[in-house]
Amino acid sequence: MSVPVWKRKLSSAQFLYEVYKLNIRLGEILINKPQKYKPNYADDIIKTALSCLEHLQIADSIYLSKYSSVKDYEIRRENFLIARGQVEHLATACYIFLEIVKQHDHASEGKDSKKISDQELEIGEACEKAYKLISGVLTSDKELFKTYIEPAGL
Repeated sequence: MSVPVWKRKLSSAQFLYEVYKLNIRLGEILINKPQKYKPNYADDIIKTALSCLEHLQIADSIYLSKYSSVKDYEIRRENFLIARGQVEHLATACYIFLEIVKQHDHASEGKDSKKISDQELEIGEACEKAYKLISGVLTSDKELFKTYIEPAGL
């Protein structure tokens, strides 16, 4: 049985692993919320999280080196930018969803309110970590592009 890329090593595929873990955690959190919000919020959040992971996997499948083409760089960059935007959207959409649950389902009292607030923070921190990792890869790719690919393409 093969081991997924993001589980083999920490460095280059850490952004993939973080979004993978985020997808699992979102599923765990959202499945336990009221079903009346599922079609409007939870389903969209899960679809966005899965799409984010998909775009990261597409981008990661393009190995960027000094011998890569401009087109490879552009495809990789576009997928990373989409994924980064989706991570940002996930943080916002989850916050909105959990605030609605807190305010309208008697969760704003006591222990449940604290639990939901903790979940908001957990998701926000995971999204921030993924956002920073993706931004780091984008910066690294841009330097590689400026140094090797762009001059070769002219």
